[in-house]
Amino acid sequence: MDKIEKIIQSGAQINSTLDLNELFILVMNTAAELVDAEAGSVLLLDPKTNELVFKVVTGLKTLELSEFRMDANTGVVGWVVRENKPALVNDTQADKRFNGLVDAQNDFITRSILAVPLVSKGNIIGALEAVNKRNQTGFTGDDLKTLSTFARFVVIAIENAKIFAELKGKAHTLEQELNRQYEFIGQSSQSRETLALIKRVAPTDATVLISGESGTGKEVVARNIHFESNRNDKPFIKVSCAAIPDNLLESEFFGHEKGAFTGATAQRIGRFELAHEGTIFLDEVGELPLNLQAKLLRVIQEMEFERVGGSKTLKVDVRVIAASNKDLKKATEQSEFRDDLYYRLNVVPVNLAPLRERKDDILLLADYFLERLSRKFGIATPVLSREAKDLLMKYHWPGNVRELENTLERVVILGREDIISIKFFPAEMQDVPDKRDSITISENATLPSIEKNIIIQTLKKNRGNQTKTAKALGITRDRLRYRIEKFEIEPSDYK
Repeated sequence: MDKIEKIIQSGAQINSTLDLNELFILVMNTAAELVDAEAGSVLLLDPKTNELVFKVVTGLKTLELSEFRMDANTGVVGWVVRENKPALVNDTQADKRFNGLVDAQNDFITRSILAVPLVSKGNIIGALEAVNKRNQTGFTGDDLKTLSTFARFVVIAIENAKIFAELKGKAHTLEQELNRQYEFIGQSSQSRETLALIKRVAPTDATVLISGESGTGKEVVARNIHFESNRNDKPFIKVSCAAIPDNLLESEFFGHEKGAFTGATAQRIGRFELAHEGTIFLDEVGELPLNLQAKLLRVIQEMEFERVGGSKTLKVDVRVIAASNKDLKKATEQSEFRDDLYYRLNVVPVNLAPLRERKDDILLLADYFLERLSRKFGIATPVLSREAKDLLMKYHWPGNVRELENTLERVVILGREDIISIKFFPAEMQDVPDKRDSITISENATLPSIEKNIIIQTLKKNRGNQTKTAKALGITRDRLRYRIEKFEIEPSDYK
């Protein structure tokens, strides 16, 4: 193998890794081999301090120089970086640029040095250095050309590795943001029970069926099960069954081969293949047509399927989580949903209560959404006024958690206030009577029973305090006491 071919092969090899630490080690070992050197190093320039940093050192007696810093105004390598020129020194003792700093750090004798600059987009980013020719005859001009050519590949590899590290960091940040976006928030008894169930079922591969009204947070629960599972570093693939036309669902689920139908100009990978070793979330699974339900049942039971237009049976390993706002049990009774599929999906049922039944979660969720919205819009986190809190608590939230989030985004955008008042909330919210204060009157109620019911409800609201109850009813305490005795009410029962 001639020298040029060996350099190209070496360049391809170092560009095969995107980890910076692995890259530096590979570069230095390869460089030393190419010019037959005893030792060497990769140094990067820190422009803030004008120092050269030893990223990796090979061939020396110790590795103490790793991350060691040296003033870029000194030494042979310092000259290479300042002048943007290569240096070939076969007698270090006769070269005034040599400072012997590395030798002092490593109990090493440097006889000869070959150093070339690393230049990226016109800027000096460091240097590649080889030390001591093995045959002790000294480095040659061919060695200098070899190292200079190899340095071009090194720069490309470093640039790629840095871009990869940057993208990896951004991906990690996005993943953290995604996790925060789907954080399960709640302190009500129902939410605590749901969270406990998530913790129990997540480590298993059991199929989960999440039920609840639209907007209650079914996807949040599904993603939390995935995050808490052993598959959390694998794909989470969501399929919105209600949003995909019936004639495309099979292809979406299982993929198709080229030419399987008109318009199938290339092979397509389905959602189950994409979810291999991860989790597939079938949202609104109750909307699936019956013919596809049979094929879905087979996949869940056997973990195998064929692409549309294909004959090869494909095996997958996926965890299935399904969700529906329909009563699937009732749908099976009406022959709208296969009962065998229902029982296969309903291994672990998770039922999410509507927000109106989770009053303890409303203000906690509101604070969570306000904090998230403040990050989104780059503003200080606003707080709710007392009137706004009361409004949120008395509203019945037909759209559940999703409606709460959208409402708060509206008031934050329109109001831009540090303290959120009620004036920017939708008018329909403000016209809703407070159901906490309403009195339920049955169809056959009598006047005395209505009067008794009002007194009891008012006592409940005032925790059995008769003075406050009388004031709320607009009567004297004596009149209240008379009615309490008349209707045989025990105020202490309502404290």
